[in-house]
Amino acid sequence: MPKPSVIRCVLDEQRKAQKRKAVYRVSIPAELSETGKRQNRYFTTQREGNAFAARLRTRRNAEGSSVFQVSASEAQLFREAQQILEPYGLDVFGVIKELAPLLEQVNDVAEIRRLVRMGMEQEKRDSKSIPFCDAVSKLLEVKQHVQKRRESTLSQIRYITGRIGKCCPDFAVTLLSQLTTDDCRKMIDRTFKPDKQKNDARKILSSIFNFGIKRKWCHENPAQALDIIAIQEHEIHPLTPEEIAGLFQACRPPTTEEKGMPLTSRKTVEGARLDLTCCLAPLAIMAFSGIRPQEVTRLTWNDIFLDTPEKVIKVRSRASKTGGTRQVNICPALEAWLRMAPHQEDNSICPPQWPVRWAGLRYRAGWDVNGKRWPNDALRHTFASYHVLIHRNIPQLQLEMGHSSSTQIMHRYMNLSGVDQEMAERFWNFLPEEDFQNCQNT
Repeated sequence: MPKPSVIRCVLDEQRKAQKRKAVYRVSIPAELSETGKRQNRYFTTQREGNAFAARLRTRRNAEGSSVFQVSASEAQLFREAQQILEPYGLDVFGVIKELAPLLEQVNDVAEIRRLVRMGMEQEKRDSKSIPFCDAVSKLLEVKQHVQKRRESTLSQIRYITGRIGKCCPDFAVTLLSQLTTDDCRKMIDRTFKPDKQKNDARKILSSIFNFGIKRKWCHENPAQALDIIAIQEHEIHPLTPEEIAGLFQACRPPTTEEKGMPLTSRKTVEGARLDLTCCLAPLAIMAFSGIRPQEVTRLTWNDIFLDTPEKVIKVRSRASKTGGTRQVNICPALEAWLRMAPHQEDNSICPPQWPVRWAGLRYRAGWDVNGKRWPNDALRHTFASYHVLIHRNIPQLQLEMGHSSSTQIMHRYMNLSGVDQEMAERFWNFLPEEDFQNCQNT
């Protein structure tokens, strides 16, 4: 076997005379060359040349020079491979060095090809995507100016996404196309504690991703895979006829004692100091029609039809929570209260300072004081429960309450605990009496 050639760095006098920049030469033996032929490699400094020569010597000593002896056909394959890679600035050994760790993990060239294709597709999607926070801004812009959604809807989106930006800033700046179901789940668990808020966050996330799909910022909705948490509804008892009467009796001018109550920032007390006669119409509508409190604030007297063959309240799309239109029958009790209710100058059902007046009315009736808290949607629950007891017509109740199915009515609004037929009859026959009108005028 021939003696291996010496690998060292030498000064190339000819290149030095030519004033070339790289004048230090290392001769690469054929067995270590990528082409299978002897090659020269030039360096600017001797230190670089010595380091390269040392690496070559270590390589030959570790593996043996005979390993690198290749045939003419093998050398030709190397040359062809190098020609393929040269336009991309790559060399055979560099590519092998990069692929080796992948082969150790995957051990399948076809699988590597598939993974590379997936990565290229993801890169293409990412190039068209935008950060989550920017998607939120654009969604709000569309909902406000194009879809004309209500401020309450926009406020909920701002609140949920604002919490996300505060608690999970990394999530907020991540591209929409890069967010996964696991990312969404971890973010929700970290940001929101009550189960209802988690469900609300899931719903809003889903709308953001669906919006992103339309704009081609992402190709799927990872929030859809999140499970909806079952909410254990708190039991809400219908108000008794006596409690209903207490609310109506509070619709009057303030007494001397109420006028003299000290000034405070509490809405309940400040509302009780006001004249609440103007609250009669919205109270009667909530009690005897089951219309949502927020919907009542958007009604006007133009939506009340008392003098037509079919006495109804029209909840138009601008007032409806769901955006649809529905008609709610006016029962005799509601008609009687509406006919004596005062009208506002602007024709609206609710008077000015309605939130303060409504809090004060409940306060006068004994609610939100001494530990007796007003249940959310109490009048809507009361209407639904007494409606079932008297009419026993779930489909009609579903239409009047504005639900797409009867499931929520059966599980949330219809609670017959503690009420009976006699109480229901008293509720539906609760009419204004002469002494009530006198009380209003005092």
